[in-house]
Amino acid sequence: MRKRVLLVTRNFPPLTGGMERLNYHIYLELEKEFEISIAGPEGCHKHLSPHTLYSSFPSRPISAFLFRSLIATYRLAVKEKPDLIIAGSGVTAIAALIAGRRVGAKVMAFLHGLDII
Repeated sequence: MRKRVLLVTRNFPPLTGGMERLNYHIYLELEKEFEISIAGPEGCHKHLSPHTLYSSFPSRPISAFLFRSLIATYRLAVKEKPDLIIAGSGVTAIAALIAGRRVGAKVMAFLHGLDII
């Protein structure tokens, strides 16, 4: 049985930029070996394989993003019971941590540039 991974990120297509490309390529590589699901920005489903389960949330305004990403991540984690939850940036780390504690998953986060400050 393949391990399950949940990728939580605000930085994913259809948004554009370096972090978005990085998270997209993380997804592409992980889906080769794991059952992967995504909690990502609205429209992300257009960039996923048809079998990838996803939950989406608005990327703006920041208040809606923070609240809705937390709920989307938590619900998807409870449904999928991932072995690992990856936060694609520091801003999604709290949602990943809360969901990970709920389902007993390991949690990791990628930090980029200003995430560290």
